[in-house]
Amino acid sequence: MGSSTNKGNISTPMMVISLLTLAVLVICVATMMLGQRGGKGHYENPIVAQDVIRGTIYDRNGRALAIQVPQSSLYIKTASQNLEELSQVLSLYLDITPGAIENKAKASSSSLLLIAKDLSETQIQAIREAMTRYGLSDDIYIHKTYNRTYPAAFHASQIIEEIESIYDSILTPLPGYNENITYGKNIHLTIDLDVQYLLDLALQSLYELQMPTYCTAYIKDKKTSQILACTTYPFYDLNNSKAIEDENRINKAFCYVTGLGRSTIIKAITDHENTTIISENIGLNDFTRNDLVLDSENYILRTLESQKGEYEIFIASENAKHYSGNSVMEYVITSLSEGLTSQNKL
Repeated sequence: MGSSTNKGNISTPMMVISLLTLAVLVICVATMMLGQRGGKGHYENPIVAQDVIRGTIYDRNGRALAIQVPQSSLYIKTASQNLEELSQVLSLYLDITPGAIENKAKASSSSLLLIAKDLSETQIQAIREAMTRYGLSDDIYIHKTYNRTYPAAFHASQIIEEIESIYDSILTPLPGYNENITYGKNIHLTIDLDVQYLLDLALQSLYELQMPTYCTAYIKDKKTSQILACTTYPFYDLNNSKAIEDENRINKAFCYVTGLGRSTIIKAITDHENTTIISENIGLNDFTRNDLVLDSENYILRTLESQKGEYEIFIASENAKHYSGNSVMEYVITSLSEGLTSQNKL
């Protein structure tokens, strides 16, 4: 009997321990299952940038050649209960009468009515402040867009357009995660806008003298092999791209220089804060076409030297109707030399 009692006393603690262990295991499994369910229920979509601002293209001196300019459109909510007051306040900042705003809103079948577009940041700020002051902020909607603008107009137009195309994915990357705005990388060219201006004027004069099918030229720093200016006339204003003919988009100076060595167009690609991240050398050979041939009488290649610089100048014209030959081009070289000297570059 004693032996039986002792065995019973030993088995009871073991049973308690086993039951406790089982209970702990059940609790752990239940917690894990609930945690997994809770994780699915708390899933959140990642934050993706709503705006991607294209990078800026600069010349070697930091002047913008292609830049995104913010422009905003103003809409009013046609169901607004404050339409009369809203119209009166907006008319103070827009070139439209209160009556015209009201009539458009009442005649509109849309919930949002476009009242003004291409508004500057200054105008938008003034309108926002006025809407807040009069308690009308909920009655308007402002949509911001970014338009590509070319401050240099036609200067270096063919090069800029080529760079825009070749580096499209760098200038405008995919929207980034966990940021409101994604900025494209900036590109700095070796182009000097002052030198480009001189070359464009000289080439325009050459065209007016010879009346060729086209004329083309570049200026290169011989010490660094960097292209300072390059163009083909007729050139065009990049701000009016719809009027550009495909033939005018080709920088034909690039088509004749295969044997003249590789020359740099891009100096660096940088991030939005202007910190250099890539050193890039895009050369004339990257743009070269082999289907164009110049007669030796239709082009001239000269080197201008001084203590301040050494420049290689290439000028060519095709099918000149007047004054064919190198004498006219020598005249153009002389005018370029004088211009470079006046800019203190020679």
